[in-house]
Parts: sequence; C-alpha cells; structure tokens
Amino acid sequence: MSTISFGNGRLIGKGVYLSLLQIVVAIGILMGSAYPANAGLIIIPTDPGTKPEIGWDTNGDKKADKFIGKEDINKDGKVEIGLGSLEAEKKIGSVWVLKYGDGKQIYYELKLDDSGKTLASLEPFVFPTFTSATPLVASIDIVALLATDNPFTVGQSFTVTNGVFADSLAVIFKDGSSLVDFPEFSRDLVTSLPDYTGLVNVYSTDKVVPVPLPDTFWLLSTGLICLFGVRRFSRFQI
Repeated sequence: MSTISFGNGRLIGKGVYLSLLQIVVAIGILMGSAYPANAGLIIIPTDPGTKPEIGWDTNGDKKADKFIGKEDINKDGKVEIGLGSLEAEKKIGSVWVLKYGDGKQIYYELKLDDSGKTLASLEPFVFPTFTSATPLVASIDIVALLATDNPFTVGQSFTVTNGVFADSLAVIFKDGSSLVDFPEFSRDLVTSLPDYTGLVNVYSTDKVVPVPLPDTFWLLSTGLICLFGVRRFSRFQI
C-alpha cells in the first residue's frame, strides 16, 4: 500500500481512507434516520414491575388512535415511552396514560388548549400524577399548568370538591371507578365521567423530555468533518 509521510507520521492510502469515511457517513445517515432526534419521550414513574399503557391522538379528533404498553422489566419503578417522531408529536392533541401507584390504578390526561402550542414546543416539562381511594382520572391542561406556579408536591394530600382543587384550576379530577383497565380514551369520555370529591394524594412527578441527539449523529458529523479534511490533502501525490 502506498503512503505519504509528514514528518514522523504516516497516512494510509487516500483511496482506502476515503472508502472508510464513506462507510462511516453511510452508517450515520442510516442510523440517524432510524432514530430521529428530538422526538418526545415520556418518563413514567410507576409501581415496580407493572406495565403502564399510553395512548395519544394525532388525527385532530381528540380520540386515542395509538396505544403502547411497556413493562417495567428492570423493576426500578420507571418506564420510558417515546411519542413517535418529532413531526408526529407536533400533531398530538391529547395523551392518556394508565399506570399504577401504591397498588392503585392511575389515569391521567395531558391535553393542549387552542393556543397552537405543541408538546414539542413545551418540552422539557414536568407534571404531577395523583392517586385516591378509588380510580381517579386527572385531566391536566398542560399549558395552563405550566403558566402558573405548581402547587403540587410529591406526598402531598389535599381535598377535591366537585372535581376541583382550589389552588389549581389547571387539573380537573374525575371519578374513574367505571373504567376497566385501559378503555378507548377520548376527551369526550373523560368529560363524561362524574366529578370526583374526596382526598387526593400526589403520587409522582412525570416528565416529557426531548430525546437527545443520537450518537450516530455525532458519528456522521465527525465523518463529514474528516471527509472534508481529507479533500484538503488531495493535492498531495500518493
């Protein structure tokens, strides 16, 4: 194999070097497209070993059109579920989650108002989830919640009357006793449930965060930088 020397260093043949860099770039492109950056990820604290389920709408009719269940196989009390690509996430109007806390079913609805904001535009953000003596559905207006001081802390207990907690009107509490497992959720279904009156406990703080840029993105970037660097040396003879 022919070489060219610069001081005490040696470079391998330019043709082989370019071929290797082309492979690196190709891998970066393929893997980067398979794992698009910045799609939403919801981090769900749950009872260890349970299987939260999540549904969301992307068709504009505020009915769940996609469901995903993911088991806590590590039994560490945390499950992470992706919300699809960034473009798909921009179309989401509501997210519905069933998980388990302190042995009880926990339902909640994340809903967006008509301000034009998307989950992607709000990330990253955190929000509370709740338990009660009976299955509870917390309907959370996430834009309104994030626009005000959050009065909820994990472990807190408070009383709800006719679905309302006076310190935050961004959350409406519904009685989910009639729900079986994970129903065909929609905003109309949640609205139709009776208002809840009674004691509520704050179980956890869940999160929606953007997915970090994949390592393959940096692999691709490095490959491109090296490729341009090699082309600068193309005037040397091999």
